Amino acid sequence: LKRIDDGENAVRVVRQFRLMTQRELGERSGIRPNHISAIERGMSYGLKSAKRLADALDIAVDVLLERR
Repeated sequence: LKRIDDGENAVRVVRQFRLMTQRELGERSGIRPNHISAIERGMSYGLKSAKRLADALDIAVDVLLERR
């Protein structure tokens, strides 16, 4: 969580911690890898996407929403 608190993108940090590629996260979440890439670069995303990403990453959605 230190990396997230230091300002890094929460989706990227947790995905890398879980040793997942953007493609794998996309398959688990139903979100296209190019959209995940854009989210990791700072594009905004809605609650529905946050829930899907959180479920795929096995984390509470709050982790993503608090640090956007």
